[in-house]
Amino acid sequence: MQKTVILSMLVILSSLTFAAWEPLGPYGGNLYAMAAAPSNSNVLYSAVYGTPAPIYRSTDGGVSWVRAGQISSYIFSLAVDPTNPAIVYAGGYTYVYKSTNSGATWTSASAGTYYIYAIAVHPTNPSYVYAATRTTYSTRSVMAFSRSTNGGATFTTMGLDTLNGLSYSIAVDRINPNNILVGGYSSSTTTVPKVYKSANGGTIFTDVSGTITGSYVYALAVHPTNSSIVYAGTYAGGIWRSINGGTTWTQATTATYIYTLATSPAAPDVAYAGTMTYVYKSTNAGASWALASTGLTGSYFRGLAVHQTQPSIVVTANGSGAFRSTNSGGNWVESNAGLNTASIGTFSLARSQPSTIYAEYTGVAVYKTINSGTSWTKLPSFLSCGNICGMAVDPTNPNVCFGLEGAG
Repeated sequence: MQKTVILSMLVILSSLTFAAWEPLGPYGGNLYAMAAAPSNSNVLYSAVYGTPAPIYRSTDGGVSWVRAGQISSYIFSLAVDPTNPAIVYAGGYTYVYKSTNSGATWTSASAGTYYIYAIAVHPTNPSYVYAATRTTYSTRSVMAFSRSTNGGATFTTMGLDTLNGLSYSIAVDRINPNNILVGGYSSSTTTVPKVYKSANGGTIFTDVSGTITGSYVYALAVHPTNSSIVYAGTYAGGIWRSINGGTTWTQATTATYIYTLATSPAAPDVAYAGTMTYVYKSTNAGASWALASTGLTGSYFRGLAVHQTQPSIVVTANGSGAFRSTNSGGNWVESNAGLNTASIGTFSLARSQPSTIYAEYTGVAVYKTINSGTSWTKLPSFLSCGNICGMAVDPTNPNVCFGLEGAG
């Protein structure tokens, strides 16, 4: 009889149809790289920091995102073909990945001997793809430049220095694409920021670092309509500006940790810089910079893109997700719809009001919903030395929540 009952229960359970899981949020993710399609700035790609790395795509200028595919490597850089928004490149560990179907599937090609921190595509000839990396010289790992002449199928790599170092950034002049700049550092007894420039499409490079200080050159950009104006963002020395194509440099601001720079030909004298904690903006071709961070939260603003025909639209990405401005950086709002990669360390719901849920988004904030996850509110930050590893809501008051901080 007992066996009959058990068998009957198994039959019943096997016949039940279980509802599929659906994401509730909070939305966001630790985004490391972002790039917009030059031919259609409504198309953006972003890579989540992790391995494998999910790749997200937006087709509405960063308002919403869909998961396009993934790559089996950490991804540090992205670039889009200037003529076809479905062709995108990604820089990983010694490999440049290429997708021809909007990020759904990827092929790879070896480039250099270390992380591909920057990628650029020739603005008029997409067969030429460039990567910042490093290579081996004698017994040392040195700054290097990789070039493909067949759309990323194969790369050749050349060293730029003879001292230990690494290339972090690349910029290609839109007006004269033969002008290519590569930034990084070299080191003997001290770490020295470096900028190398080629005037012949990457065949020969010359050291144009000049007076730049700041350990590493993390970011480079060329004014979109004036080849003489060049920007270099450093780790500890601020943003440097050249008005003669890199021959000499002056320090424009002392803001530190400059991870990325972005411009638009529709507003050529406007430039943006993403740093560890803020976004800065210049309206005078990089001569001076001011904060443009109202509404931004989180840190490590490594992704930055300005719409190429509607320059009032700017999108940035950091460790907590994407943010979007429609008034040239005057203020920003979270723009994470569909970006479902948030790391939830712990959560708790209110017994007296089950539609109220608190969730800790690791490394970002605690979020609260009062409608079972339909919408979420980011609560004021109170974390100081760690993440929340446990939560409990007062059984009689849904507005009282206790959190256990991991570091004490």
